[in-house]
Amino acid sequence: MSASNHLPVPYFELNEKYVIVNQSIIASQSFKRTNSFMELLDVGSTNKVQQYLETRRNGKIEANMSTIHSPFVLFTMHINWVGMSAHVVCIEQDGSLQELIQQVNKQSQRLAKTDFELLEKKEELEDTLDRVKRLSAPFITISAELAYVPFYGELDEYLILMNQGVISSKVHKADYDYLFFDFSGVGSVTEQGLKALLRLVQALQIMGIQIRLIGLKPEHALFLQGNDLKKRAEFNGSLADVLRKHM
Repeated sequence: MSASNHLPVPYFELNEKYVIVNQSIIASQSFKRTNSFMELLDVGSTNKVQQYLETRRNGKIEANMSTIHSPFVLFTMHINWVGMSAHVVCIEQDGSLQELIQQVNKQSQRLAKTDFELLEKKEELEDTLDRVKRLSAPFITISAELAYVPFYGELDEYLILMNQGVISSKVHKADYDYLFFDFSGVGSVTEQGLKALLRLVQALQIMGIQIRLIGLKPEHALFLQGNDLKKRAEFNGSLADVLRKHM
C-alpha cells in the first residue's frame, strides 16, 4: 500500500481523463464511491475545476464538493501534475481543532448550570480543556515565506491529530515556502507520534511546502534513526539559526 493512502487529508491521484486511480483512506471514507473525480464535485463547480485541470498547471483552486455527510462543502484543492497524473489534496475550509474547543466550551457551560452531583463530570471536562490547551501547537508566521510551529509536551499521535487541521488550514491560506517544526519544547516522542508527523509532512509537501525540523535534542535524533522523516525533511540547529539564514 502506498504511503499516500495514509495521508491525514483527502488525497486523489487522477489520470488524464480525471478517473480516480488512487486515493487516501480518508478520501474513501469521506466521499461516495465513484471512478470519476468530477462526480464528487458540486454541479456549480464542475466546469471551473475541469477548466483548471485542463491547463495542467500546478496550484490551488477552491471548489464545492459533495461529501458523505454533506452535499455542499467548500474545499481548497492543491493540484500537482506529475507526467499525465494529477495529485490532488483537498483541504476542507474549517478548523477541526477550533470546532472541538467550541464543543467542549458549550458542554462546560451546560455542566456549570447543573447541580452539585455533576461536579465530578465538570472537573473531568475541565481536565479535557486543559489537555487540549497543553497539546496545542501554535502556528506562528515569521515572514511571507516562513512559518513556525513549536511543539510542547509529549509528541504523540494525539498531538498531531489535534493540530493537523489548524496547520493545514493556515498553510493553504498563505504562500509559504518553508514550515519549521520546533522540538525545543518536546519531552518524549512516541513511535505513533512520529508516524503521524510523517503523514502530515507528506501532505504539506504535496502542497509545495518545504519542511525543516529544528531544536532537536540528542534523544530525539536517536529516535529518528530509521524513520522516513530523515528523507522528507531537512534538519537545522535552532530558531536563531533559521532567522539568521532566512531573514
